[in-house]
Amino acid sequence: MPSIIKVDQIQSDQGFVNLSSNLQFSSGFTMLSPTLSSPTLTTPTTSGVMTLGAGIKFPATQVSSADANTLDDYEEGTWTPVATRDGTAPTISYTSRDASYVKIGSMVYCQMLMNISSISANGSGLNQIEGLPFAARASTRWGGMVSLNTALSSAEAFYILGGDTKGYFWTLSAGNPNANWVAPGQMYVTFVYQTS
Repeated sequence: MPSIIKVDQIQSDQGFVNLSSNLQFSSGFTMLSPTLSSPTLTTPTTSGVMTLGAGIKFPATQVSSADANTLDDYEEGTWTPVATRDGTAPTISYTSRDASYVKIGSMVYCQMLMNISSISANGSGLNQIEGLPFAARASTRWGGMVSLNTALSSAEAFYILGGDTKGYFWTLSAGNPNANWVAPGQMYVTFVYQTS
């Protein structure tokens, strides 16, 4: 029968660390780092259970792992959507632009709410949103939905091509919209894509 080690409190040279739940490992652990700033725990087997009371912190710069079963990144942040076109860029002013993302491993979950206040030049070409927080993985296509739209004459879906940090709109009746942006106008888009 494997041994169970239960830890309610860890002592270091910087004081005690209290845990809301026990740390449980099937056959012990080894503390590799002596400081609280970067503790490292290892288990000799793969059947342990770890419960922490204050979350897991990843480094600011991702340390990629080739192991498909290793979660090597988590990040939350904001980004700035830019309403544009793929021919000539329009000149657009905004009342507000609220956009955020959550990155878990290589998957990026995004939302944006954009309020256009005025347009001084319409531009030309297919309608786009630029400024995505990460480039999409090459040779892929990802999508999302437009759930609120008064900023384009028609836009039902949103998609991203591999390698891009911008996305295009799609309508069931006419394909890619090629229309002037509308002011005042509002748009809410949610989408998911994979980065490298």
